[in-house]
Amino acid sequence: MSRFLLSFLLLFSSLQFQVHAQVPAQAGVLSEKIHQAALAALDPQNLRKDTSPHTLYGQPINTKDLAYGWLACARVVSAVLKVTGIKIPRYDSRGKETAGVAMAVYEVEKKLSSLGWQVIRKEADLRNGDVIVWRSKSNSNKGYFCSGNGNCHIGIVTANGAFNNHILWGSPAFTKVNLGEGYPFKVGFRAP
Repeated sequence: MSRFLLSFLLLFSSLQFQVHAQVPAQAGVLSEKIHQAALAALDPQNLRKDTSPHTLYGQPINTKDLAYGWLACARVVSAVLKVTGIKIPRYDSRGKETAGVAMAVYEVEKKLSSLGWQVIRKEADLRNGDVIVWRSKSNSNKGYFCSGNGNCHIGIVTANGAFNNHILWGSPAFTKVNLGEGYPFKVGFRAP
C-alpha cells in the first residue's frame, strides 16, 4: 500500500471517529417528545403572554407565588414535561404529593428520580431532551440539595441550547447549556 493511501486512510478514519464521537446516541421516544415540546414552547399558541397570568402549555408561570415569573423555572419545565405525559406534582412539607404542578426544583428532581430516570453526572454527557439542574454558587447549603427560592435552576437541553425560565428576564427562553460560574452544572436526568 502506498504511503499516500495509508496516510489518507489514517486521516479519514480519525476524521470519521471525530464525527461519530460528536453525534449523540439516538434519543429515546420520550426524550425526543420532551425535546420537541421544549423547542415549540415559545410558539405563541404555547406561550401565552396575552393572558394574565402568562401561561405555558396552559400552566400559569408568572403568578405571585412564583415571584411574578422570577422563580418559575420548575413550573416552566413541569409544563413542558406535563404536555409530554409526565406529571410533576407539588409536595407538601411532609413530602406527600398534593394537587398542582411543581413549583420547586427539588420537586422535579424527586419525581424524576422516583420514575427511574437515568442520572447524568457530567455536563458533557447531556443530550437533547435531558432535564438539567444547575446549583447557584451562592447556595447557602453549599451542597447538592435544592431547597427552593432560587438556590437551584432547572431547564431542558435542546438543539437550541437550554430551554429554561431565564434568570434575568423571568420568562421562558433558550440560553447556553453552561450558565457560567454563577450557576454550575449539578445533575441531569434522562428519560428511560
